Amino acid sequence: MNGPKISVIVPVYNAERWLRRCIDSILAQTYSDFELLLIDDGSTDGSGAICDQYAALDARIRPFHKSNGGVSSARNLGLDNALGEWICFIDSDDWMCKAHLEDLIKYPQYDFRANEYRCNNGEFSHESLIDNNYLTVTDVGGCIASFFNEHFRMPWGKRYCSKIIKKYNIFFNTDITIGEDLLFNLEYLKHIDSISTSSYVGIIYFRNNETSLTHQRERYTPELFLTEMCTSLKILGNKYNRDFKKLFFDLSLYDFNVGLEQIIKSEKPLRIKSQQLKNFMLIEACDIIINNNDIPKWARRKAIDFLLKNKFYMIAVKFLEYYTEY
Repeated sequence: MNGPKISVIVPVYNAERWLRRCIDSILAQTYSDFELLLIDDGSTDGSGAICDQYAALDARIRPFHKSNGGVSSARNLGLDNALGEWICFIDSDDWMCKAHLEDLIKYPQYDFRANEYRCNNGEFSHESLIDNNYLTVTDVGGCIASFFNEHFRMPWGKRYCSKIIKKYNIFFNTDITIGEDLLFNLEYLKHIDSISTSSYVGIIYFRNNETSLTHQRERYTPELFLTEMCTSLKILGNKYNRDFKKLFFDLSLYDFNVGLEQIIKSEKPLRIKSQQLKNFMLIEACDIIINNNDIPKWARRKAIDFLLKNKFYMIAVKFLEYYTEY
């Protein structure tokens, strides 16, 4: 017996206020050959019961219950159990527009497909996707470089090939709690040869849920994230014959400053924080950021202000020596 065409994976954590809206939007899809994997990540509210209630009403729904481990472990459990030819994700506080799955399933000869999204406040992304299919190496590389910052860094609104995920053992990094979805996409993009994009608005992204799995940041490790991203972008640049330096800078600048801030604001002794900052500044990713001549003045000042305010003078000097003005 053949499996469903597409597996929809929903990580769920304390989302009872929004979960029914999300599930209902999936069940209302114009394309019906799917399975819905609801991954209850140790919720302490009524989310787990809601998953079971819906599963009792529709045979396409498969609920899973696990101890709390974060959004990456929840998505990975979904990947381990998915039966579909294609994979897509949605967060439990977001919802699908009616033809989202129908749009994603188009052009199955392409390894990856992405459609447009809109925030619940009506705001669109800054870089709107266009209807196009990218097949040559140059086109694929150009598409990634053009749209990654806005569209390719989150897993929802995308269609992934199960065979590629299984062949290359692609999973979400459970050691990282910010940017793990971006690293997953970078890893997947290393192994594809074609992309299809669509202007159809498939996902409504809910901005305001502070209890969402995507807001759990306590284990954030900027060194690991930046190092992994640096490695992936090098591989992508070599494969697609594109200059990914600007893309790396755009993606990493925010996390660079978050990394500085996290170390400085920690409650660890000054001696340990100082050593952590030195180690952080020595990783290759930080060197790329610091040596980038196009670094905006505001970003430069923010990083240096962090250092000076907290009396990390030698690190600030190292940062400043790359520039002639501040």
